[in-house]
Amino acid sequence: MATETGDRHTASAGSKVILLGEHAVVHGSDALVLGLPNGVQATIGPAETKQLSITPWTLDDASKQQLQSALDTMQQQLGAPMQPLRIAIEAVIPPRSGMGASAAVGLSCARAMSALFRLRRCEDDLFMAVKTFEDFFHQKSSGVDVRAVANSGCARFRPPHRLTPIPCKSIPLMVVHSGYPGATRTTVNLFQERLSRHPDAPTQLQRLASLVNDGETAIRQQHWAALGELMNTAHCLLSWFGVSTDSLNEICAVARDAGALGAKLTGGGGGGCAIVLVEANKWHAVATALQNRKFDVVM
Repeated sequence: MATETGDRHTASAGSKVILLGEHAVVHGSDALVLGLPNGVQATIGPAETKQLSITPWTLDDASKQQLQSALDTMQQQLGAPMQPLRIAIEAVIPPRSGMGASAAVGLSCARAMSALFRLRRCEDDLFMAVKTFEDFFHQKSSGVDVRAVANSGCARFRPPHRLTPIPCKSIPLMVVHSGYPGATRTTVNLFQERLSRHPDAPTQLQRLASLVNDGETAIRQQHWAALGELMNTAHCLLSWFGVSTDSLNEICAVARDAGALGAKLTGGGGGGCAIVLVEANKWHAVATALQNRKFDVVM
């Protein structure tokens, strides 16, 4: 949704976590995602020279230039006039966290640009433009983040484009930051290297992908204990592929010891966030245990 103020237009996009299937989705398998309502808001208007700000993130010059280049390419792909723009982005999620921050930036900006220039672009047009934007940061994006940040709620993503909602009540999830930025481009390469060199890797990848069917069943039945076990298994497999970290492993161990039903990294790994499945009566105990270890509970 976009709103207009004078010659400026504002649009937003949500955030997401991947419940099951990260990395496997890059290799053509399905994934279970949870779209969250809060993510990024972008306000765009004409300017004499290009202006770009993103609050409260701190970006070095190289990162800011990469972001501007990605936005320029997306502006061109949308068919918008290539005039200078003032782009002000406000984020309520951390960057490089596994929560779809780059996809949310891209989608909110694509929506605001489309409104500013009165472009009639369907969801598939926006999807392709934002996926191109995503490729600047992740080399080979699956498209799952772009679809997920556009839609709140639980869904099954089937590459390359299909998102099928899964009806369910609120999933009792906690999102916890490891204290280190994620490294999706690096971990995708690590995963691929392990897959190409280790004889057991194709079987492990198949195991990782197969968790999605059982996960969808558990969600539909609200069988949270079963979903928690699947999350634990997924984290072990992702660790085997080398995409977890000591901090992510510690979050998962501390959370389970404090009463969580399950925990795993979410997104690319190498840092960023973990998700913790914890019922209401254990929420305070788990959050306190994690905060005592200096981990930040994002939501």
